[in-house]
Amino acid sequence: TWPCTLIKSGRAMCNLVVHNVGGLRLGPDALSATLVLERRFPIAQLPEFVSSEAASVLYFEPETPEDRPGYDALIDYLLSRERVGLGVEGEHRIMFIPPCNFTRERLSYGGSALIGVAQRAG
Repeated sequence: TWPCTLIKSGRAMCNLVVHNVGGLRLGPDALSATLVLERRFPIAQLPEFVSSEAASVLYFEPETPEDRPGYDALIDYLLSRERVGLGVEGEHRIMFIPPCNFTRERLSYGGSALIGVAQRAG
């Protein structure tokens, strides 16, 4: 578990607490304290990008109540466009996934939080 700041379009969206809840365990220095959402791609393409065997599953939550509006706005933005956020952090690419069929069916998560998948880039 570690804190981070999520950046989108050059501005801080919110502060998050990140939990490694499944898959491969990330080391304490695998991700920095600032994660940048750089691109977006269609939710429908997730199965092409996610390798469940070589991935870490992350659970993101707002760090404080003041971070909730930015967190919710990001989820709403991704859902309204049926998109997944994508960032590259060191050797990892991180997919920021809003609640969807993929999280329910492939990750067995039925909640309303932002879920992440981190796997080695390349």
